[in-house]
Amino acid sequence: MVEVEQDAGLGNGGLGRLASCFLDSIATLNLPGWGYGLRYKYGLFKQSIGSDGNQLEAADDWLESGNPWEVRRNDVAYTVRFGGSVEEGADGRKRWVGGTTVKAVAYDTPIPGYRTPNTISLRLWNAEVSARQFDLAAHNASDYDTSVGPATLAFELCAVLYPGDGTREGKALRVKQQYMLCSASLQDIMTRFAERAGGKPDWGKLASKARRRPPRRLPLSPSAGGHPDERHAPHAGRARADAPAHGRARAVV
Repeated sequence: MVEVEQDAGLGNGGLGRLASCFLDSIATLNLPGWGYGLRYKYGLFKQSIGSDGNQLEAADDWLESGNPWEVRRNDVAYTVRFGGSVEEGADGRKRWVGGTTVKAVAYDTPIPGYRTPNTISLRLWNAEVSARQFDLAAHNASDYDTSVGPATLAFELCAVLYPGDGTREGKALRVKQQYMLCSASLQDIMTRFAERAGGKPDWGKLASKARRRPPRRLPLSPSAGGHPDERHAPHAGRARADAPAHGRARAVV
């Protein structure tokens, strides 16, 4: 398995290892939590050593043969906007107009705990565009930059982890990547919070669910499949009675 399976292109530095430890610990301790990230097509880089002994870097091909562990969630997608402006209409309401939009589509990877039935998710966002965003008129007029503009932005957002930031364009791309991650993840958190409230959420309670605090933990019976020394948070990583029919995973925010 080690020789055949590709390493996930999610970063192989200290932060990547730390995030992996967090997810493994959360799942093993039966805590209700998810991880979010971007689905980088070419990862950080693929390392090799040249004949002169120097490191050579190339695009990581970890997704070329597919990733059997991930599940594409066509039912979980959010619009992320870049640029544009806010305008006030005749009714006094403000609207975001113009700019470029991409669609953040979720890919879920299960993270099982150790000696426990609890399993959480690592949700990675992939930037995509719909067919409606392809400017056919511009393409037929040979204005190819305009016709594929949104698709180019979507590709750049999820192409490489840590793009070079030695230029203004590189710095701007890093900010856009961070913005996409934050926008899509916050939309997902708020959507699931509203779903649990039956469509009538009390937003004043969201902070108590999302803030950093010691979790409430209960003893986990050895007969339930966990270790006697581990602790279990109610409903963590299990199918919920209020889960929708399409089987979308539910997690405690």
